[in-house]
Amino acid sequence: MGSLNSLYGNGKYFAKAIGQDESQMAAVEKQDLLARLLGRLAHEIRNPLSSLDIHVQLLEEDLAALGPETRKPLNPRLEIIHGELHRLESIVERFLRLAGPSALELEPVKIPNCRARLRFAARRSLHAANRIITQLKTICHPSPPIPSG
Repeated sequence: MGSLNSLYGNGKYFAKAIGQDESQMAAVEKQDLLARLLGRLAHEIRNPLSSLDIHVQLLEEDLAALGPETRKPLNPRLEIIHGELHRLESIVERFLRLAGPSALELEPVKIPNCRARLRFAARRSLHAANRIITQLKTICHPSPPIPSG
């Protein structure tokens, strides 16, 4: 949304064009940012969890080579480790569900209203783009100084 904000002057015109107010657009942007952060956090947690799970399995294989009297007291501890790893994995899954796209809230719309809003947004966009182009031209190719007298 950053590029839209600069093009539409903090999003006010664009928000009106699509039938939202600025606070709705800001809330959507914050929700999107939070979803991306949750997704990254979940990813960073999931990788070490997977590694731990693999190493616990390898440890169990190594312990299987030992005698039953040595393995028996370790089994409850290994079960606790597995249980905690799976619990953490389920927490990560919930994070990912939160970070994922939410259900769309569809509602009927009147096509002529949408067309009018799109035309309004397109006109605003065109006017804003023309202003930016004009400003860029004056910055990149300034007019030569007018000779005095």
